Amino acid sequence: MSDLISRQAVLDIVDSYSESRSNVEDVTQDMISDILALPPVKQEPKTGHWIDSSNGWMCSECKWDNTFDTNYCPNCGAKMVEPQERSEG
Repeated sequence: MSDLISRQAVLDIVDSYSESRSNVEDVTQDMISDILALPPVKQEPKTGHWIDSSNGWMCSECKWDNTFDTNYCPNCGAKMVEPQERSEG
């Protein structure tokens, strides 16, 4: 599995090097080193379920319409599970 890193953290690193040095090779190597040193971002796996819609199926997480039901939402990556039944109290 690939590491996840913050897009903003990478942009901040690139911005910090944008005018600091003239040697492109040194700047590139320094940026790569700094990016590799970024801590990974923790991401909890998403789960959702398909909702029957007029266009086929809609993801409960991102509301994306899909023409067929799959195990994962092709748009947001949520794993599709059966919806939890509400317990009556």
